[in-house]
Parts: sequence; structure tokens; C-alpha cells
Amino acid sequence: MTFYRYVDANRVVIWLAALLGLGGFLPRLIGAPFFDPHLMVAFAAMAVVFQAPLICESVGADAGKQASRKALSRKVTIAAGFGFFSSLLLMLIRTVASNREIDAPYFLYPDAPVIGALLLLALGFAQFGAAAGAYLTLHSDSPETARSRLRTGFLAALLALVAAAKFGPESWRAAITALLTNDLILIASGIVYGVLTLAAIFLYRASARHPQYAH
Repeated sequence: MTFYRYVDANRVVIWLAALLGLGGFLPRLIGAPFFDPHLMVAFAAMAVVFQAPLICESVGADAGKQASRKALSRKVTIAAGFGFFSSLLLMLIRTVASNREIDAPYFLYPDAPVIGALLLLALGFAQFGAAAGAYLTLHSDSPETARSRLRTGFLAALLALVAAAKFGPESWRAAITALLTNDLILIASGIVYGVLTLAAIFLYRASARHPQYAH
């Protein structure tokens, strides 16, 4: 299976436009500060959205065939890698745009604990998204349905968390803010990464037991 068959000029343009729009223009429109940890965490989680078409279409291409579990593993790994790379690029674009907005005398970037936390989160969400996409594709009528379910479910959960962080009770907002400080963000992201990885392993193993990948 070659992944480049799912890549064309239109998709590349849409992907780049999404990265530039989310990382460069949207934060300015909503008045986000130079480094909003809520926004950067959301960007790390966007790995799920970016890799959804790739994993759903590639697994869907095996429908009616007897493919190997090795092939499934390769599909999930490549899709997760693409999602992870997309999130990294999105966060980099936001950091560069932030420096331009404040006309920084030298390049500013988050502290080391925050960078480590964002990398963990991006990797965790990429792994989870790829495994979830494979599982949903194997249990949906079509790859398009699986992709829609994955994106819709993820975005609904993300919006719910954003709403809780911005408009929830004061105790909720205080707890979320505390978890995003330099002292706790790495620990909190490590826990989230562990949960996402366990969920990804469970979903991948469930997909590997599907008759489509019996070999």
C-alpha cells in the first residue's frame, strides 16, 4: 500500500491553508495572547483531525481483501506520524506568528516543560486518532462515514473542554489553569499521554482481530 495515492495538489493546498488559518489568522481574530496554553494544547490535539482522512481511506481500501496485520500496523504508524507532524507544524506556525505580532527583538518560544508537554500530547493524540480511525473504518459503512464520526466526535469533545475551561464554574477554570502552569503541565500531559496510549493500544488490537486483517 502506497500512501501517496491519497495525496494530490488540492489536498496539499487545503492542508497548508488549514495550518496557516488555524495557526496564523484565527488566534489574531479571537484575540489570543502571545502564548495561550489552552490554544497550544488544542493545536496539539488537532493531530486527530489532520490524520483522519489518511487512516480512514487507507484502511477502507483493504475492504473485502485479506490483508496482513503488518499492513495495518504500517497504516496506523504512518497516519499517526502525519498527524504528529501536522500538529508540530501548526504549533510552530503559531509561535512564529506570535513573534511577528509582538515584534519580538529575538525569537521567543515556550519554556522547556511546556514544549515537552506539547510534544507528548501531540504524539498521544496522533496515536489515538490513528488507532480510532482504523477501528471506526472497520465498523462503518464507508471510510467517509468513519472520518466524519472521528472528526465530529473529537471536535465535540474538544469544544466541550474549551467551554469548560472558559465558561465553566470557577473551580473548573482554576483547576485547568493550574494544570497548564510550568510546574504541572508536564505531569498532567504525561498522564493524558498514558491514557491515550492505552486507548490506542486497545483500539489497535481490536482492529487487528478483525477478519480483514486475519493474516
